Amino acid sequence: MNSSTTKTRSEIGNLKREQTQQLLIAAAMKCFARIGVATTKTNDICKAASVSRGTFYNYFTDMDDLIISVFQKIHDDVDVLIHNPAKDIPRGPECLAVTIRWFFQKAHDDKILGKLFLYANEFHNKEKFEAVFKNKLEEDIKAAQKRGFFDKDDIDVEIATDVIKGITYRGIQSIVQGTKSPSDAPLYVKRMFMALGMNSAQLSNLSSYISHNQNMI
Repeated sequence: MNSSTTKTRSEIGNLKREQTQQLLIAAAMKCFARIGVATTKTNDICKAASVSRGTFYNYFTDMDDLIISVFQKIHDDVDVLIHNPAKDIPRGPECLAVTIRWFFQKAHDDKILGKLFLYANEFHNKEKFEAVFKNKLEEDIKAAQKRGFFDKDDIDVEIATDVIKGITYRGIQSIVQGTKSPSDAPLYVKRMFMALGMNSAQLSNLSSYISHNQNMI
C-alpha cells in the first residue's frame, strides 16, 4: 500500500466523519424545531439522523456538546457571511452593527435559529456558548475604544460585552415574538452604543455609515 493510497483513504474517512457530524447537527436542528431545544433528547436526534446512539457518542460527549457544535456552526456562518466578505468594514462599532443586524435578520427568517439564540441565553452551560463568540466581540469593543468611540477610555470590556449581549437578546426576543422586525436593528444598535457612552456626533456618523452601506453583506 503506497502513501498516496493511504492518504486518499484517510481523506475519505475524514470526509465521511465530517458528513456524519453535519448530519447529526442538521437532525438536531429539525428536532429543535419540532419539540424544542430544551426537550430534545439524544434518542430524538439519533432517530432523526437514522444513526445509532453509539454513532452519536462517537462524535459528541453529550447533548451539551452537540448544542455547542450547533452554536459553533452559527459562529462559522457569521464569519463566512460577514467577516470574510465584508473585510473592508472597520473593526469596531461598524462591524458590531452589521453583525447584530445579521443576527436580527436570521432570527426573522429562521424562527428555529431565533429560538436557539434565545435558548443560548438560558443555557446552563452558557459560558461555553459565549466562548464561541467572545473573541470577535471583545475585538470589536477594544477597536471601538481605541478609535475613540466611547467617552470613557477605561470602559470595562466585560461590562460592555454584557450590555451588547443583553440588548441583542431583547431585540431577538422581540423579533421571534413578532413585535419587531430586522428594520428595527439600527434602533437597538443606537441604544447599545448610547449605553456604552458613545456621544451623539459619533452615533450620527455611525448611522450615516450604516445607511450608506446597506448592502455591505
